[in-house]
Amino acid sequence: MYCANLKSKHLGVYALLLGSLLVFCAPVLAAEEASVAVTEQGRVTLVSAAGHVTPGQPLELGLLFQLEPDWHIYWRNPGDAGMPPQATWDLPPGFEAGAIQWPAPRRFPDGPLMSYGYDGEVLLPVRINVPAPLDTDEVVLRVRLQWLACKAICVPGRAELTLRLPTTPGTPAPDVAAHFARARAALPTSAHALPFTARADDQQITLMVALPPQWRGADFEDAWFYAADGSLAPAAPQVWQVHPDGLSLTLPWAHGRPEPLPAALEGVLVLPFRDHLALAVTAEWL
Repeated sequence: MYCANLKSKHLGVYALLLGSLLVFCAPVLAAEEASVAVTEQGRVTLVSAAGHVTPGQPLELGLLFQLEPDWHIYWRNPGDAGMPPQATWDLPPGFEAGAIQWPAPRRFPDGPLMSYGYDGEVLLPVRINVPAPLDTDEVVLRVRLQWLACKAICVPGRAELTLRLPTTPGTPAPDVAAHFARARAALPTSAHALPFTARADDQQITLMVALPPQWRGADFEDAWFYAADGSLAPAAPQVWQVHPDGLSLTLPWAHGRPEPLPAALEGVLVLPFRDHLALAVTAEWL
């Protein structure tokens, strides 16, 4: 299916085209009740980490994207172009869906543009709060998804997925545990509690972090900071300066300094060691 080449340098036109295509161009898949939808770009499946629903206990669901070679979807901040997956939940009374949890992305350069996202396989976890008691033997969970898959062209997708789970003990599909384990391992961590700070002027920000002694002297050439929003220029080179006790990075604003500044600079720092360790960043302004 070919809809349009959405990788435009004119991002205002891009946004307009994208909105129109999502409404008129993308077919709604899995209109009949199903937990999986298949397109030419790949498949998306609604999966559960548990084989049943326990009253009063959170339920971990996942949006599992398995993409054909060379296709990718987008992170929460897609970069210069793109749209992250969006989920609208239809749940039983008392159930509440949390926000999508975003594993660390990778970069997709395209000429002067840079996008952030995922290729191959990625599971996006979502926590569901479950009420108690439950007076049913089966729970029906539905989600309406929208996403954008890109290669040389970009194709919007939509699907309505349904998952039925018993409230008595059951067993999840045998390969689901591995999907969730990989997703959890790729989620940004705050476990190291590193002290991030940031300084802003009219042209750029400088992000600074003090490193633990065991990381000093490591090679940070391929380290990359992914801003949580679109305030920073995604395609700008990231050159980390190594100091005796830490690192600093200077990056230009994408569209000038925002006023007011956000409460903190947030994002993900992916380090090129320890199997690409992803650190959750919340940097207070100096």
